[in-house]
Amino acid sequence: KHHLLIIYKTHIEHLEEMDPLAGQEMIELFQWASKECGVTGGGLAMRFGGPEYGSTVRHLHAHLIHPDLDNPQHPGIKFGISKSKLLTK
Repeated sequence: KHHLLIIYKTHIEHLEEMDPLAGQEMIELFQWASKECGVTGGGLAMRFGGPEYGSTVRHLHAHLIHPDLDNPQHPGIKFGISKSKLLTK
């Protein structure tokens, strides 16, 4: 139903570069989005590093994923983290 993305404002590639206060702000943004969009359950995922670790871009970013369980045609979401190509199914 919803797939929201939070991208670190300045360019950073690794988790250890992230300001801890920005991590707190990220959670607060996800809490706001969850309430605003009526997310009843889902997942959070964060990517950092390069494509060799499954990321699609070299920039720290995080996802809030709310699956559409009411839609029998929804294929589901797989969040690949792999040295090989990202999973698409």
